Amino acid sequence: MRRVLPLVFLAPVAVAAADEPAPADPEPAVQVAAADATPVPAVPAYAVAGPGATVPSATSAEPPAVPVEPAELSGLDLRRRDDAAAGRAYFAETALTAPRGRVSFELRAPTLPVIATSVRVGVTDRLEIGGTLITVAEEGTLAGLSIKGQLWRNARAAIAAGLNTYSAEGETLYDAHLEGTSCLDAGCIAAATLSLNFFRFTDEETVPVLGGAGLSVGRAVQLIGELHQTRDGDEAVTLGYVGLRAAGARFSVDGGIGFGVDSSSCYDCSTDIKALPFFGVAGRL
Repeated sequence: MRRVLPLVFLAPVAVAAADEPAPADPEPAVQVAAADATPVPAVPAYAVAGPGATVPSATSAEPPAVPVEPAELSGLDLRRRDDAAAGRAYFAETALTAPRGRVSFELRAPTLPVIATSVRVGVTDRLEIGGTLITVAEEGTLAGLSIKGQLWRNARAAIAAGLNTYSAEGETLYDAHLEGTSCLDAGCIAAATLSLNFFRFTDEETVPVLGGAGLSVGRAVQLIGELHQTRDGDEAVTLGYVGLRAAGARFSVDGGIGFGVDSSSCYDCSTDIKALPFFGVAGRL
């Protein structure tokens, strides 16, 4: 509770001195005293009190600081704050980036044989950079860099673009991607993402395109689903994921089933379907 210090006001002091003793007649005495009185200037309080004494000044008091309430987060900003893995669905990325000055790390993998790890740093609230390692059992490790930035955003929607590189044994795979993420309800409990990925190897001219969509429903516990497909002539490859996420501002954990379907539009071609359990851990410092 703020204390209010009382202001001290002292009235001036007047001292009158008479030149002669007062005569017997009281009336002349009053007139002489009034005529011969010498006014004495007011004596400041600190002079009366002695050396070192001070008097509070009314003009020196400053008004109390008014606390500034932080802006309440909503929409996609709230999802990003409360989910350390908000930057991606599972396979594909979303249009959300790491908060400025924060470091995010991820580990995603099926039970076997691939493990993907990444670290990303929020340069600004709209730009992040990082690095990625993908280890394939009995094959080796791919290392690369990543950058993603938001091209446009408001409280409920955002559009982002980025580039990931993966290099091994003199070859580099480039993954240029574009995402749009939007809230689906007033409280942004559900959010959807549309994505496009353009892949190119250094020694190839073809650019396969992987298009898809992802959905996240919930806050502390989220249902995550996504479906992507790429086509090359008559051949098509479909990737999907369905799982749950325990989301937190510091740590998020994913678990679900990922599947791939390799099919063809020819009449007598077979369809190969594979499904594996996937897990993931994300953290934020």
